[in-house]
Amino acid sequence: MIVQLLRFFRQEVIHRSRNAPARVAILMVAIMTYSVTGYMYFEIAKKPELSWDQALWWSIVTMTTVGYGDMYPESFWGRYLVAIPTMLIGIGLLGFVLSVVATKLIEARANQLRGLAKVRMKNHIVICNYPSRLRVLDLVDQIRADESTHSVGIVLLDDDLEELPADLARQNVQFVRGDPAKSATLRKAHISTARGALVMAKDPQDQRSDHRSLAVLLTIETVNEACFTVAELVESSNREFFERTGCDAIVCLQGFTTHIMVQELLDPGVQGVVDQLVSTAYGQQIFVVPLETSMSKSFRELREWAADQDALLLGFERDGKTEINPRGRTKMSSGDKLIFVAEKRPRCIFA
Repeated sequence: MIVQLLRFFRQEVIHRSRNAPARVAILMVAIMTYSVTGYMYFEIAKKPELSWDQALWWSIVTMTTVGYGDMYPESFWGRYLVAIPTMLIGIGLLGFVLSVVATKLIEARANQLRGLAKVRMKNHIVICNYPSRLRVLDLVDQIRADESTHSVGIVLLDDDLEELPADLARQNVQFVRGDPAKSATLRKAHISTARGALVMAKDPQDQRSDHRSLAVLLTIETVNEACFTVAELVESSNREFFERTGCDAIVCLQGFTTHIMVQELLDPGVQGVVDQLVSTAYGQQIFVVPLETSMSKSFRELREWAADQDALLLGFERDGKTEINPRGRTKMSSGDKLIFVAEKRPRCIFA
C-alpha cells in the first residue's frame, strides 16, 4: 500500500491528471476502510462496547491529524499495524489535497487578473476599452460613489491590457481580455444581462478611436439591443454615425471642453459648479427622475414640492427633448423626466 501511495503522489505531482480528485477520493475510502476495520479487529477484544461509528470517528480524527485523544488503540498490532500507517498516509493525503486546493485557488485568481476567467453577473455595468489606468479608476470611483450603483458589478473589456491593475481589482472590477467589438467577448462579459455599457475612447487624442467605438456600439446593439449605451466621442463630426448605431447617449469632450472654456471666460467659477454637478463623489448632483403620477401637475407645483424636499427642479425631458426653466403653468404628466439638483436622488411618486 505504501508503495502504491508513493507512486500515486509522484504521478499526480508531475502530471496533475484531470481525474486526480476521483483517484484521491477512492484512495481515501480505501485507507479509511482499512483503518476502521483494522481498528475494530484488533481493539474489539479489549473494548467489547466499541462500535463501528466510534471506529470511523477515530479514523477521521487520526487521518486529519487532529488527535483528540478520546480514543486510541491499546493493542500492539492496533498501534503499529493500523494507527501508524493511518497517521502517515493521512498526513500525506491531507498535504496533497491542500496543495491541490491552493493551486486551484491561485490559478483561478491569476486567470481573473489576466481576463481568462468566466464572468457570471446580472444587472452589471460593462466598460469597453482601457485608455489608461487613471481614467478607468476615476470612472469606477464615480460609479461606486452613487448609492444606486455602489455595489453594482463592473466588468472591464480590453484586448491590449495583459493584467488587471491591483487598484481596480481592489474595487471588485472583473476583467475579460478580448476585443469588445467581437460578440464572443461581449458574451463572455454577459452583456445580455447588463444594465448598461460605457464605451470609452481607446485614445482620446486620436480621432481613429471613434472607428473602434463605432464597431463596439454596433456589436452591442446586435447582441443586446436593450442595453443602455453611453459612448465617448472624440471628433464631434462623427456624432451622426454614433446616433445611427442606436447609442443611447453620446458624450463629446471636444465640444464640452470648448463650451466650458468660453463660459469660464465670461463667468469665472462656472467650471467649479459643473465639476460638482457632474461628480457623484461630493456635493450636489444632477438627477433625471421619471415622474410617476396619475394626475396632471404644473411645473410650478412640482418646483414647490421639490423645494420642500431640499431639491432644485431645473426642468424636464419629454420625447427626447430637454427644456430648462419652463413656464410655471406648463403641465407635467406621467412619463416626463424631471431634472433635479439635489444631494440625494428624489422620488417623484404621486397618487
